[in-house]
Amino acid sequence: MSTKMTGLSDEGMVTTAGDTGTLVTDGSLVIGNTNTDNVVFNAEINSHITPNVADSFLLGSAAKPWKGLYFHDMLTRKSQTGPGFISVGFVDPGQGSFAITVPAASGTVALEGLLPSFLGFGKNGIQSAPVTNYELTTVNGSQNALGWRMPVDGFITNISCQFDVSNAVGNNIFQIALWKNGVEQASQYITLLTDLVNGDAGISHAYNPPLAFATNDTITLKMTLAKGTSSSLSVDDLACLLRILN
Repeated sequence: MSTKMTGLSDEGMVTTAGDTGTLVTDGSLVIGNTNTDNVVFNAEINSHITPNVADSFLLGSAAKPWKGLYFHDMLTRKSQTGPGFISVGFVDPGQGSFAITVPAASGTVALEGLLPSFLGFGKNGIQSAPVTNYELTTVNGSQNALGWRMPVDGFITNISCQFDVSNAVGNNIFQIALWKNGVEQASQYITLLTDLVNGDAGISHAYNPPLAFATNDTITLKMTLAKGTSSSLSVDDLACLLRILN
């Protein structure tokens, strides 16, 4: 059994919000007086849903989360570390279901399906000395002096590189320099190895101090290979990771 809501019109007539009527109320509306009461929506919502006070109310809870979320255009979240908002746009991936990782206010950033908090750079094929400021390719194929464009503020804290050495004769230099917004950074952000021998090689170290970056800054790595007189050096299968924190 259902009960229809009744009231009085401005003319003092009894009104009923039934199957075809419309219920209009002036002022505030409180539904239920305990969490054992329920509200069921058979109708569809035809307006925005905006909280009365900013930063005060949750949608769901840890104990009672919503099962899923459907939206069309943009997901915009308010920054917890600074003024303004962060918007995350999505490109239609085709058929199927895809997980979405959204940057947290503190923690790490996940990009291009990589391990969280790493930016990947590399080069396939042999590169021989001499070469100066050869731009490494990102895993998504970017080689346009832009590298990765950062979606949030953060810091670059560490670098790790591995590669194969061949044709190593005499004195040689392998160098990886960190570039931000098209500008080579200071000497503490240059990774350097000298007098390499044939075989596997690698180096890892922390940047001191970490290099700060801002939203929309571009980060890339560039390689320089040098050799002495009557010397030679070739590298192959170069892979570098930058550790970032935001």
